[in-house]
Amino acid sequence: MMKISLDSSAVARRLKKIQSTAPRAVHGAMLSLADEVMDEAQKRVPRDTEALAKSRFVESGDGYVLLGYSASYALAVHEEPSSARATGEAFWLENALDSIANGGARKIALSATRHLMTGMGQKSSKYEGGT
Repeated sequence: MMKISLDSSAVARRLKKIQSTAPRAVHGAMLSLADEVMDEAQKRVPRDTEALAKSRFVESGDGYVLLGYSASYALAVHEEPSSARATGEAFWLENALDSIANGGARKIALSATRHLMTGMGQKSSKYEGGT
C-alpha cells in the first residue's frame, strides 16, 4: 500500500502571512497607481506660472489615497474648457485618471499580488509632502 501525507501547516502559515500583509500590499499598489496618474497629470496641467503644477499633492492614510492640486484656483481652471491656455488642457487630472487608471482595479490587484509575492510594497508616494 502506498500513502501520501500532506501537511497543511505550511499553507496555513502562508495564508496567515498574506492576511496580515495584504492591506499594506494593496495600499502600496494604490500609491503606485496614484503616482502614475500624477505623472500623467503633470504632463497635462496648464503651466502659465508653474504655481498650479507645483501645488500637486498625494496624501495617503489607512485605506485611502488622495491626489490633486491645492492651488485655490485649481478647480476653476480644471473645469473651464473654454479658457485660453498656452499650455496644458482643461480636465487634466480627470483625463490623466481616465488614461492611466483604465482598468485601475485590475492594476491594483496585479500590483498588490506582486507586492505580496515579493514581500515588498511601495510605502509612500513620490509626491507626498509636495515633492
